Amino acid sequence: MVAERLHGLVEKAREMGDFKSLRLSPTVEFSLFQFVDDLIIIGEPCYGNMWVVKGILRGFELMLGLRVHFLKSSFFGFNVEEGFMASASNFLHCSLSRVSFWYLGISIGVSPKRVSMYEYVVSSFRMWIRSWKGRYLFLG
Repeated sequence: MVAERLHGLVEKAREMGDFKSLRLSPTVEFSLFQFVDDLIIIGEPCYGNMWVVKGILRGFELMLGLRVHFLKSSFFGFNVEEGFMASASNFLHCSLSRVSFWYLGISIGVSPKRVSMYEYVVSSFRMWIRSWKGRYLFLG
């Protein structure tokens, strides 16, 4: 219920035109991804969006009595100038992180054409296969 409320706040800001989400086409746009207690807010890199995000998170805290742990939060930007990145992370009181990070076992910010992106998956799969082999072999 809490996550749904936060989703509603972001959507309301988007509908009102206060928050500019990431638009991939005239019909497809992203503004929020949620998974358990993780939240990714996606929008255009502009100062107006930073104010809206800060207001949404602060309102979320006041409404529900929950605290956003900003020291554990990170700000990411793809193809965004360094000056904006630094001022936005400072404004939101969160750490500035670089592209190429892991989220739920998936590499974000790396080209899917790179072989190195799949090395982790392949090595994990190999370890899983090794542990599986010994249990199901019949010595007879």
